Amino acid sequence: MKRVVTWSLGVGGVAVAIGFFVFARSQSITQVFAESAKPAKSQAAATAKPAAPSSAAGPAEVPAKEGKVAYTFPDEAAMRKFAEQSQQRQGVLLRMSVLRAYLTEEQSNLMEMDKRFAADYGLDVTKSYFLDARRRALIEQETPLASGAPSGSPASNEPPSPKGQ
Repeated sequence: MKRVVTWSLGVGGVAVAIGFFVFARSQSITQVFAESAKPAKSQAAATAKPAAPSSAAGPAEVPAKEGKVAYTFPDEAAMRKFAEQSQQRQGVLLRMSVLRAYLTEEQSNLMEMDKRFAADYGLDVTKSYFLDARRRALIEQETPLASGAPSGSPASNEPPSPKGQ
């Protein structure tokens, strides 16, 4: 139990740290988009007409070195809408990665438990069992599909009534 609590706190701490990172990064992305809106428009205008001498070009008109422009926003509102959608996407990706890490940890815990059941009790974990406390025994149950039970039968996780009652 201590291991699960420790692991949960660790994952929670990492998730919070990643969340702060994503939030800080998204804030800087929004600022970058706001600052780069004017150079993107002037760059598009500069490609339409011949290049001016370097003395006329200001520092804000330096072409981007990252690569080709994939999309130019028509106005700042459209750019903000994109930034919000991008933040939402990053949030979804973050939650999915945390859930994936949690799923992986739980699967490894389950495999460890299955190995213990097989080693300690000789159980096949693919089968269904119930504990009979009066006889202090595990009773193997037939699965509904194997027994040919109709689909309207009661749930299979209920133990069958003892014989003679």
